[in-house]
Amino acid sequence: AYPDLTALRQAVISGTLLPDVMLFPVRSDGADAAAATRAVLHRTLGILQQWAAEETFGYSRLVILTSGACAAREGDDVTDLPAAAVHGLTRSAQAEHPGRFVLIDGDPAEPPARSWAAIPAALHSGEPELAIRSGRVLARRLARAQPSPGAERRFPRILGGTVLITGGTGTLGGLLARHLATRHGVRNLVLASRHGPRADNTAA
Repeated sequence: AYPDLTALRQAVISGTLLPDVMLFPVRSDGADAAAATRAVLHRTLGILQQWAAEETFGYSRLVILTSGACAAREGDDVTDLPAAAVHGLTRSAQAEHPGRFVLIDGDPAEPPARSWAAIPAALHSGEPELAIRSGRVLARRLARAQPSPGAERRFPRILGGTVLITGGTGTLGGLLARHLATRHGVRNLVLASRHGPRADNTAA
């Protein structure tokens, strides 16, 4: 279970062996979703930053545990919106510190013990983000979307204004911008990224 990281650091320095995996359950409290989201993001950000900055924890993975924070199967509902925001935050941390953080979303429709029982198998997979549903471990995979009838006709109308592409100066952002311009005739594109004009291939 998750202890206080400062106390954990002192214990490791004193000779306690750090486990390979530490678990940090994320739970949102309160009926006010906006306030709960701010609170849980603030708390989780502090944990992620402390874990990433501490070399003592370098050989262990921090597992962020949520429940109902993502729609892992068709028909799933996101039942914990503040925890869903934590997923976005943790993905950013994963991108900056590969191998240090793992996201696991438990099944909100089942007793927590069943999801917890599947955690060892989930961690053994080596995947950075997983969901547990009905005792099964699920991982993200890209799949070709099957458009509904008429979707191709509706798409250009939906994209009739200015299109914002975050991460727009990266490889995928550039490909998406080119696709929108050549396939759908979009002419007003805003490509946003952390590196801005300094990013590779921005001029292209």
